[in-house]
Parts: sequence; structure tokens; C-alpha cells
Amino acid sequence: MDFLDDLGNNGWARNPQTEEIMPNLMGDIHKAGLSVDRVKEAMASIGYDRMALHELGRWESKRTIGKFGR
Repeated sequence: MDFLDDLGNNGWARNPQTEEIMPNLMGDIHKAGLSVDRVKEAMASIGYDRMALHELGRWESKRTIGKFGR
């Protein structure tokens, strides 16, 4: 979660770095048996706003279907 926090503090910017890192990171979360909803719940509990949680969902879409969801 620390690494995810660092990326989130970058405004979830879409750039070559996050385009490469985030789908892999989301895959690691999935492999660890965590749902995105559980990660969002943990993030919300430490103060992440609705927009940040929405962006995390978009990155999960990118990982699963190859494009950003709304």
C-alpha cells in the first residue's frame, strides 16, 4: 500500500511510468487475493477522497480489459 500511496500522491497521472506500473501493481493486488473494493475501503479509511478511489477503479479496468473505465 505504501507504493500505491506514493503513486496516488502523484495525482494518479497517466504517464509512461504509471501506464507501466499500475496495471502490474493492480495484478499484484489481485494475486494477493485482495479485491479492489477492499483496497478502496482501506484507502478511504486513511483519508483518500472519492476521486482517488475512482481512479483506482479506472486502473483496475485498464488491467482487466485493457482500457480505462469510467
